[in-house]
Amino acid sequence: MFGLLGQWSPLRCLIDLLMATIPLDRRFNEWCEDANEVQARRRKAYLSHERLAWSDLLAKRRVVILAEAGSGKTAELIAQAKLQTAAGKIAFYATVQDVGREGLERALRPADRDRLQAWRVGSEPAWFFIDSIDEAKFDNIKLERALRQLSEGIASAAARAHIVLSGRHTDWEFARDARRFNEELPLSD
Repeated sequence: MFGLLGQWSPLRCLIDLLMATIPLDRRFNEWCEDANEVQARRRKAYLSHERLAWSDLLAKRRVVILAEAGSGKTAELIAQAKLQTAAGKIAFYATVQDVGREGLERALRPADRDRLQAWRVGSEPAWFFIDSIDEAKFDNIKLERALRQLSEGIASAAARAHIVLSGRHTDWEFARDARRFNEELPLSD
């Protein structure tokens, strides 16, 4: 299969995605600080099926996905980045470790670096799927450094950036890490 399907294209990306993954139609719960409200939201979501879908998350500008080890976070983020790209949107996948060590641009594949440069000077939104807070912490890469590197990488276009971070809930320090996320990647009005 060479020719049109042998080169990178949105069609090739979609074909690879469909062959490699099974859409799970995952649903998500929104986190809040009040434990009683969390339980009430979970009951309501369970009873009414009012849980968030990927389309809901992608509409938000800042998202943190927390789940157990082995639940498929990495595969899900890679698949979402491919789906967004196949749909003609600008999307990138990188790991927290690579962003923290090397900065956003060097954390991306060479072909994605050119797309990042084009996005920075353009006017379209972009989605950044940044994976595995827990693995970065395991490698002694501080979350605040990775967030700062990410912030520097999108600085001129931060208002157009949708950031999706992932990690294990056991490694997310709720108050402190959420504050860091908001400080380094604030939402402008």
